[in-house]
Amino acid sequence: MKSIKDEDREGVQQVWADLVHKKTAITHSFRFKTPWQGPHGHHGDTWVLMSAYPERHEDGTLKSVFGSITNISQQKWAEGFQKRRMEEAIEMKRQQENFIDMTSHEMRNPLSAILQCSDEITSSLSEYRSTEDGSSITDKLAALLEGSIDASQTIALCAQHQKRIVGMCPDFPASLPNC
Repeated sequence: MKSIKDEDREGVQQVWADLVHKKTAITHSFRFKTPWQGPHGHHGDTWVLMSAYPERHEDGTLKSVFGSITNISQQKWAEGFQKRRMEEAIEMKRQQENFIDMTSHEMRNPLSAILQCSDEITSSLSEYRSTEDGSSITDKLAALLEGSIDASQTIALCAQHQKRIVGMCPDFPASLPNC
C-alpha cells in the first residue's frame, strides 16, 4: 500500500475489503508512486489494472486470492494525449467561430451602409427625374448632387473597409485558423 499514490490508496483499500469480506471478484485501476517512462521518452503516472478473484473453501470462507496487475500506463498516457488534442480542437473551433462572428459583424455593417447609400442615390435620382413642380431645378440639382456625393463617399469607405477585412485572409476560409 505504501507504493500506491496517496489519492488512490483509499479506493484500493475499499476494493480489497470488498474482495476479502464480500468475496466478490474485483477489477480496479490505480496509480503507483513510481513515475512511468514510455519507450519514446513520454512521462506520466504508472497506471495499473488490478484484477483479483477470491477462491473459497467449501464452507464459503476465503481460501486464497488469485490476481494480476497489468501496466496500463501507455494506454492512460494515450487517453490523456487524445483528450488534450480534443480540447485543443474544441478551443480552435471556438476561436474560429469567434473570428467568423467578428468578421461577419464587420462585413455586415459596411454592407448595410452600402445598401442604404445605394438606395438613397437611386431614390434621389429617381425623384429628381420625376420633378415636375415649379421649384428651381438648379437648387434641387445642387441638393441632389451633394447627397449623392456624400452617399458615394460612404460607399467607397465601406468598400475599402471590406477590402481590408478580406485582405487579412486572402485565401479565406482555408486560412481561417491562421488569421
